[in-house]
Amino acid sequence: MNSIQFEGDLSMTIQRHKWSNNIKLGKRIAHTIYLHADYANLLPDKVQEVIALGNGFYVRRCNVLKLTMGKNEAVKFISFIYCPDFIISDEPEIKYAVKFNPKTNEYSKREYTQNPPVYHGKWAFVPEHSTMFDIQASYDRTIWINKQLQKFGIAKRSIGWKIQWNGILTHLHNNV
Repeated sequence: MNSIQFEGDLSMTIQRHKWSNNIKLGKRIAHTIYLHADYANLLPDKVQEVIALGNGFYVRRCNVLKLTMGKNEAVKFISFIYCPDFIISDEPEIKYAVKFNPKTNEYSKREYTQNPPVYHGKWAFVPEHSTMFDIQASYDRTIWINKQLQKFGIAKRSIGWKIQWNGILTHLHNNV
């Protein structure tokens, strides 16, 4: 893992995972990697080839890729995700996700209307040199949120959906 020092009021050292061919990219949770689609060209060639298999309408419209990895870092599934507010929102919402199975060439689509999932820590979806949005502000917000969740004993598993997140966010802001 590589350490990257972020400056600011809430500075701390974070870890970015090394991945195939020493590429430092994306937010990794277990065997899943999330990254902004604009940076797919920085992925290893083998992964780009799998993404190209799914290169259809959804690939051109998505702005987030979710790579579910199998054994030997092979891509098991790719989800092409569209978050219309990714750049402007602190916690972007998913409008739809298309899951592609490269072994079977099958797609499944899921649309979210009532209570969409939201992403946290979007700073980790892009390389540290990105100018897409204020990475430092996004990082600092993540640190603030984590501290507040811990302070109030709120489980992280409860923050992944818009309705629940908005309720928690209101509570956090009212109790600062």
